[in-house]
Amino acid sequence: MATLALAKRIHETSRSSVDFFGGARHWRINLTTDFVNLQTRSASKIWTDPIFGLRGAYDITDDIFVTGLADIGGFDVGSKFQLELVARGAYRLTDSLNVALGYRYLDIDFDDSVLVLDASFYGPFLAVDLNF
Repeated sequence: MATLALAKRIHETSRSSVDFFGGARHWRINLTTDFVNLQTRSASKIWTDPIFGLRGAYDITDDIFVTGLADIGGFDVGSKFQLELVARGAYRLTDSLNVALGYRYLDIDFDDSVLVLDASFYGPFLAVDLNF
């Protein structure tokens, strides 16, 4: 999965910002099911969906900040629907390097003659951001 989007800042203060963004999310899925006493099945699919969303940030201190992101997409262009929610807290190590701890939820509903996928992926993550 890869996402490319353009953002427009719609709100900004000295400590916070909110951006609206739109773009595309490209999916490449290879699935294989293998259950005891059942036939093994495999499917592969590639598609690209439009997405739209909001991204926000708030500086708690000069070095600690929180960010959030929410987007929706699909709209029957490729998938029927997709939803992504991300929340994270981060610490600025330098002007160009951050470390963050967060949680991500991603839901996808795709259905065609080759693949039916109605799945949610979620969990915590640790990230290192390099800003340039």
